[in-house]
Amino acid sequence: IGDHRSAAVSCESFAPPPPPTGLLCAASNSNMQVVLTWANGGVYDSIAIYRNSVTIATLPGAEETYTDTVDANGSYAYIVAAVLGDKEAQSEGCIVRVTYVPKPEQLACESVGMTAELAWVNPIAYDEIEVMRDGATLGIYPGDTQSFQDALPDEAPHEYCVIGRLGRYASDCAACTVQAGGVRRFVRGDVNADGLVNIADP
Repeated sequence: IGDHRSAAVSCESFAPPPPPTGLLCAASNSNMQVVLTWANGGVYDSIAIYRNSVTIATLPGAEETYTDTVDANGSYAYIVAAVLGDKEAQSEGCIVRVTYVPKPEQLACESVGMTAELAWVNPIAYDEIEVMRDGATLGIYPGDTQSFQDALPDEAPHEYCVIGRLGRYASDCAACTVQAGGVRRFVRGDVNADGLVNIADP
């Protein structure tokens, strides 16, 4: 105005960055983790990770993978967003279902005569325990069950499977094989039960 001039003002503006592409979400078969991978479309200041519309992590701009650990089974929606200055560009989303239930641990099986005795440790609080023999369910038991006895039907080997259940999800099978042991067969004429028929039998 007149002979007066204002001080020069500088500003810097960023165009929206190109978004990350090819987002893939994969749930682990051995734990409660989800692995995200993607391809960066440019140079970013940072990468924001969204799970179910909530920011759960901010990564350096060059990252192209992230592993998330969830608290419970279920479905989760993820988005990866590129951040450049005050601009953000989001990838297409992906949805993954986590269904992991750890199987019972330290399964020990032995036979006492014609009885199979099983014992194990529950790594989490299950809703139910399923016990199977040779592929057939023997019973469904309370989730805190950690031992089981079964009358063996014969002296052949039998495979037992212990499964932990949590809601509609089930663990892998903790398996063992049991065969009746220490069972003496009846021999006609073996009065003294030494396994032989001889003069020692009265």
